Amino acid sequence: MRFRFYVVLLAAVLFVIPGRAEALRLDVTADTELKGAAYSSIIYGSGIFNHAFVSENTRFGLAVSGIEIENLPDASADINLSFQSIAGLSAKNLWENPWLAQPQESFPSVDGTPYIREAYVRLNNLFPYDVSAVFGRQDFSLGQGISLGSDNSGFTGALIKADNLFWGYGIELFYFNPSRYDLNISTPGGYILNKQERRYHVYGAALDNKTPDGRWQLYHFIQHSGDLSTNGGSAININSENRTFTGIRYAMKKNHISFDGEIVRQGGSADITGGGSIDYSGYAFMLKGSWEQGIYIFDNVKLRLGYGRSSSSGGNDSEETSFYADSGRRYDGLFRSGYGALAGISLYDMQKSSATVSGLPDGLSGISVVNGGLDIPYKKFLISADYFKFKADGNNVSRVTVADEIDVSVSIPLGKAFDFSVLYAYLKPGEIFGKDAEASSLAWVSVKAGF
Repeated sequence: MRFRFYVVLLAAVLFVIPGRAEALRLDVTADTELKGAAYSSIIYGSGIFNHAFVSENTRFGLAVSGIEIENLPDASADINLSFQSIAGLSAKNLWENPWLAQPQESFPSVDGTPYIREAYVRLNNLFPYDVSAVFGRQDFSLGQGISLGSDNSGFTGALIKADNLFWGYGIELFYFNPSRYDLNISTPGGYILNKQERRYHVYGAALDNKTPDGRWQLYHFIQHSGDLSTNGGSAININSENRTFTGIRYAMKKNHISFDGEIVRQGGSADITGGGSIDYSGYAFMLKGSWEQGIYIFDNVKLRLGYGRSSSSGGNDSEETSFYADSGRRYDGLFRSGYGALAGISLYDMQKSSATVSGLPDGLSGISVVNGGLDIPYKKFLISADYFKFKADGNNVSRVTVADEIDVSVSIPLGKAFDFSVLYAYLKPGEIFGKDAEASSLAWVSVKAGF
């Protein structure tokens, strides 16, 4: 039903907005990634799992631009419609391992059935100050995506943007209606018995300032929702929630050095089903930097460093201090988009190792990430190596190591539109999983193509 609604809406807009046909431009885009992956010795609860599968992540888009708007000679309109298809092919049910079922929470479909990723109308140069407006389903990311990012599914809503409002400052006003999906998966068997959509209301603003020394962004938004559970493994039934996020980001690139830092403050409150309330506080930050320079026979060697951390739970029944963002960036297809190809850790959750909302072992919260990496281009190859150390706070223990991970990859461009890569990730679990916990690994071969 929603699919047909978007198609009809876009068709109607094409007829309603007058414009000269010779001024129109039609762009067709497509990209796909096929990835063969093998997970070994993955810890979930008290079990150890192995699984190999082939994933497909495809996008197909149509865009009409240059539509002239009557009585607004400097304005124009663009129409964009794109479809996404995500699927996993395996000799056995892909979802029988709970840690692999997690992406189902973020996407309408992961069985190869196409869904609408984008369906929007963009109005350009409406007024002075470079004002534009986007209405419909659209990709959106705020800052680094710590607190708000649309992954591969898009957000339905509206975005009004003025790039040059005053003294070099720009502003964004937005309202979105993101979705998450609650799953009921049979155990054993891994069959999805029920998948229920849960919607949020997100509204806020962002102020940008681009200077010769870098770009500053200050933002604030409110996320309203109901019938939720808090993170950290607790099971508090929430009747309604207003969670706020206030952040500041600074990014710069000058000569051989780049830096990207962001800190987010969490606030708000929630009403608990059956009476009572809980207040939210906490923080998360991520600092990333890189240095790039040619060394001997290697061109543009890049050294990358990163450090981030989030607040942990304080054990207070009336206040939740652990940071958690329901609508933050998490996935790229069936794979986590966080730190470490295997752990996929964000600042508040990870690839599932338990049934807690955060995926951390029960009783842990407040993740920290340390990353050091190196990119070495050599002829047509790009060789990359990364080391990650993940830690967290425990309710009854001091700060503990969750895992150490090493990723090594080699990428080979096969032309402007093709790319081939291989990766191997090795993860050593921390003692929180037990002294005899077995090391995990992930190996994949990836082929990307697009036009």
